[in-house]
Parts: sequence; structure tokens; C-alpha cells
Amino acid sequence: TFLASLALLGLTAAPAFATNYTVTSNADPAFTSVNSATGAITGGAGIGTVTLRSAVIAANSNGAGPHTINLPADTYTLSAENPYNPGGMATIGLSDLQIGSHLSPITLQGTGGTAKIVQSVAGNDVITTGFQADGLTPAVVSLTLSNLEITGGTFTGVFVGADDGIGHVSSTTITNCNIHHNSNSDATFGQGGGLQGNTGHLTISNTTFSNNSATHALKGQGGAIYYSIPNSTGQGSTGNLSTTNC
Repeated sequence: TFLASLALLGLTAAPAFATNYTVTSNADPAFTSVNSATGAITGGAGIGTVTLRSAVIAANSNGAGPHTINLPADTYTLSAENPYNPGGMATIGLSDLQIGSHLSPITLQGTGGTAKIVQSVAGNDVITTGFQADGLTPAVVSLTLSNLEITGGTFTGVFVGADDGIGHVSSTTITNCNIHHNSNSDATFGQGGGLQGNTGHLTISNTTFSNNSATHALKGQGGAIYYSIPNSTGQGSTGNLSTTNC
């Protein structure tokens, strides 16, 4: 078999568990560990509950996927920090949602209506992708966001885009979302109040952007959306932006 052949070569295949997670609590407690199969918190505050953050980290920890996180219609205010565990959870602290491990497809979708995600901690975006084990390199993720309201980010609302330099680039699909009242005034990455995308494929449909702003005197551009392909060849030179009914 294929797996037996890998074993003879001294290689192992990455696990590819496909898991559906359903969030059961709109709280955001500071936890330390989760059950990767269910999303339930197993250490720290909130033991036994499945929060938005714990479901994200469980999916990040549970192999290549594809994974789906079902978020019932409610308001989810982000206030805690992620554990710093880039090698195991693809997270590096901070209070944004760092979704997806390297080369994983993952979907975050509102169910039963639109789920509202609010960032309450200054200097953070609302949603970005996870990180590779070095804690510096963004993971290349195939991320889908649907039926969500995304607001309150002060380092943009959604921050995506990655290219690992060996043929893998990120893919982000946003559909039926409302991205509003986010801002970005950062002196280095100050572009895009609602969304910043740097390289990779970005597809947005049936989504509203309103009252977003990029205000830095030198870097501020793209109050709603900023998308760039930074290089003409090599790493960071692949991607496209597509918008429909936005």
C-alpha cells in the first residue's frame, strides 16, 4: 500500500482528519488546552465548553482536514489571548482568530443566521490565518468565511495572504459576510481597513464593506479592501482578486 511504501522509506503521511465542530458558547475564556476532536476546552477557564476560539485551535491541531466550524447566530466578542504554541496549535498569542494550520482547508460559517464576531482588544485584527512552527511564517491556508459579521478590528478586519515559496499559496473565499467598522493605522502594515490581502487567491462575493478605514498618513490606502501581489517573480508573485456583488 501507499502508507506501507512510505514506512519503508522512513516517511509518514500527515493525518487528514475531516472534522465538523459546533460552537456551544459565546464566551471567550483564557484556556490552555483543547480536545482536538471535539473542540471542548480541557485546561484553564471554561472547561467542557466549545468556544469559537477553542474550535479554531482544535481544528488547527487536528491534521490537514478539511475542517468546518459551525458558528450559531449570536455575538462572539474576542477578549482572550491565544496560547503561544505555533508548533502544535498554529497560534502565537494575541487575541485575533488565527485560523488554519499549514496546507489545511478550513471553513468558518455562521449557521441559523449571521454570526457576529467582535474584536475588543486594541491593535488586533479579527481574523487571520495561523502560523508555521517557527512562529513567524504565516501558514498557507485554504480559508472559507461565510455568513459572518466581522467588526471591531483595529489592525484591519481580515488579514490574509501567504506564499511558502515552494508552490503553495493561500486561497481565501469570503461569501455572504458583513465586514464593517474596522480600521488600520499601523505604520508598517497600515493598508486595508476592512481587509488586507497580500498574495494568494482572494474571492469575495455577496459581501458588504462599510465604515472601514485605513488612516495612516503614509501607509493608509484601501479603506475597505487592500490587495497586492508584492513581487513580479518568485515568492509572493502568484494570486488574484475576484469580487462579485460587493
